[in-house]
Amino acid sequence: MRINKNSQKGITMVTLTIAIVILILISNLLIYNAKDGVYAQKLESMYNDVESLKGKVMDFYVKYGEIPAYSENEYDITGVEDLYNNWVSEEEKQNGKFYVIDLKALQVVTLNYGKDYDQISKDTSTEELKNYTDLYIINSVTQNVFYVKGVSVEGEKYYSDHKKDDTQIDLKYPKES
Repeated sequence: MRINKNSQKGITMVTLTIAIVILILISNLLIYNAKDGVYAQKLESMYNDVESLKGKVMDFYVKYGEIPAYSENEYDITGVEDLYNNWVSEEEKQNGKFYVIDLKALQVVTLNYGKDYDQISKDTSTEELKNYTDLYIINSVTQNVFYVKGVSVEGEKYYSDHKKDDTQIDLKYPKES
């Protein structure tokens, strides 16, 4: 009895190699897209925190006539070069001081970031504050809110929901609706 080699059933090495290459490509595509989703979620979490804090700061300012600064000690952001150079406006650099936001005064329920707030006290000096970066700070002039640690997305850091050239809201003179 003669066996026909072409009639044998099975998978060839070429077919197997093509199938593995296709699976690897699909896996890499899924991993890449999932990574982008994580970055987007981190950034959106920081944006949500900043927006929530802005609303609470505005309410506090309207009620008490001052910003909710945690202590009289200024937060020195010059050590955070990317934040200082790319996110802080000239007006904020020249006229404003930065302070840690008093989250207890704002009665903020939940934030995604800003966990170092629990580790500082009113007695924490300006020099000691440099050791804490997982904080939200506020500018005394523009009342812009910044996350000192920042969120990295594909090599670029984000510290707030605006850049230094964006329009800023002056809470002292709100626009009439």
